Amino acid sequence: MFNSIIKLFGRSPNPTAEWPPHSKRELVYDLRSRSVNGLKHGGAFKDARTFGQCDDFTRRDGYLDLFYRQSGLILEFASDQLIGVDFVVGRDSFQVKEHKMGVSFPVIIDGDGQRHVITDSSTLQGLTSCFGKPVESAPAGDDMVHSFAILKNVVETYHNKNSGKLLYLEICETNDAKPPKG
Repeated sequence: MFNSIIKLFGRSPNPTAEWPPHSKRELVYDLRSRSVNGLKHGGAFKDARTFGQCDDFTRRDGYLDLFYRQSGLILEFASDQLIGVDFVVGRDSFQVKEHKMGVSFPVIIDGDGQRHVITDSSTLQGLTSCFGKPVESAPAGDDMVHSFAILKNVVETYHNKNSGKLLYLEICETNDAKPPKG
């Protein structure tokens, strides 16, 4: 029946519709605990309730992404487990255009407990003080991507190739949840 409804109307219902309304708040990602505002990588979908209703979502082949436009936050799930956290920090990010995302100013807590506020003007040099030296840097379309590995986190920062401005960052665990079955 559920699949018939999706075929008729082309979209499944919002999986967070029963959650409380979302309200913008400070976003803090702790590299030590691999968590955003207490929601740990590998944490259950139901535990994301603390973020409230999402503004939009995409669902495909066992994967679910929740978009919190006002906060510039995307939570990525596979098999009901959190596998990725994206922060949109630059107005020129494709996420702003494609998903009507706002920007965020996440706080990253590094391995020493130091707080780093990330913005679109965060430089590669500044990011290395938080994440260490990139393990890889490579162009990706119109962007330059720098990949970092720190405390079982993989952090990818996407920068405008021309201006160097930070557009967004993705954080996942080095031992991501198992891919969905099927």
